[in-house]
Amino acid sequence: MLKNKTLKIDSIKLIFLVTITMMSFKTIADTKKTQLSEKMDIEIYYETSSGLSGLTENGYYNFNTGDDVTFYLTENKKIEILKLNKKLTNSKNTNFKEVVFQPLDKTLTNYVVQKADKNGDLCFYDVSKYSTENYTGPIGETYYKVTAKGIYEYPSIGDDFTNCERKPSTKKSVSFEPIDDFSRFEGGILGCALRGCSIKDLNGYSLTAYAVENKGNEKYRSVAMHYDQDSKILVEKSKGIGKQDGISHLNLAEYLWLTPLKEDIDSLKFNGLWRYREIGQEEIKTGCILIKGDQIFESNKTNSNCIKSVESYKIDVSSKYIDMWWLKNKGATATIAQVNAAVKYKDQNNIVQYTEWEYFPISDDLESAPLYKYSYNPNEIKNKKKEIFSITTFERVK
Repeated sequence: MLKNKTLKIDSIKLIFLVTITMMSFKTIADTKKTQLSEKMDIEIYYETSSGLSGLTENGYYNFNTGDDVTFYLTENKKIEILKLNKKLTNSKNTNFKEVVFQPLDKTLTNYVVQKADKNGDLCFYDVSKYSTENYTGPIGETYYKVTAKGIYEYPSIGDDFTNCERKPSTKKSVSFEPIDDFSRFEGGILGCALRGCSIKDLNGYSLTAYAVENKGNEKYRSVAMHYDQDSKILVEKSKGIGKQDGISHLNLAEYLWLTPLKEDIDSLKFNGLWRYREIGQEEIKTGCILIKGDQIFESNKTNSNCIKSVESYKIDVSSKYIDMWWLKNKGATATIAQVNAAVKYKDQNNIVQYTEWEYFPISDDLESAPLYKYSYNPNEIKNKKKEIFSITTFERVK
């Protein structure tokens, strides 16, 4: 984990036409000269806001005071690690060692969204399978409670996948795993469970490597982690770093884990009036929609500020938003995992399309955040590439 760094969370801008996920650190130092970083134990490409860039040399990189430093897994493709859509409050006034969460004896939900399997094939929720019993696509959930003596695990839909689909969980009863030494868990909730978790414990970037014999799930991967103090959500993203000695597969799996520390995160509501802005390759479109239950309406009156009288929204355009599949859930609510998954669906012309949603609450009001949609070039999906041709931002009006 990097020392004396904080995660920098930028607002989403046009840069997303190139890439959609990023993790940055804000350097904090007392002098104005170029400095050498703490050792990272990884060769990784970096860029700073003052123009320094390159591969970390023997695990180190150069930066100037006040630099924003962005890390990439490769120089050419610049596969970025983690992106959230909120600016961190003044980091210089943050006490990184202060306990912000006490996980002991609390039951937690851990959502997981598989973004790519170990072969690098991209994962999508197939809307055509929505009514299929037990189908969740690349979305899983587990429940657990950390106690002073170990972990209780509860029956759940599970987080084990075959290719891009969750395997049915066989867990039918509560189980307990004793833990004698929590200190062996570096970073994350388990490592700080007994003493309470600080910002430093729940933020950072690391590499993990382990293998389970005869089970084919050897892993060597990067893990980026961020805890948002306002929404109280822990976000982790991992990405396999390719073939390594002792690994029998391509090691390209990518996952997004979301651990909300608030109880009401599993029933997000999207009813109401939303303003949207779609940035395409040739034009920018703006408009307003009304989400009402599992239906979506537009007004026949054009107004960039959105007509606030909901009676004006009478044109049913639900067929344009088939990828908002989670509106069909009971109560038209969604889990945070469902609105952070990629989607496969057939449009009004029966053509297969691919989009990806991104929703990260940015305050204590979990339903006030912008909702982002990335539309991909269908011809590149088979090549394991997410080539964006449009980005749509939805902001709640009321």
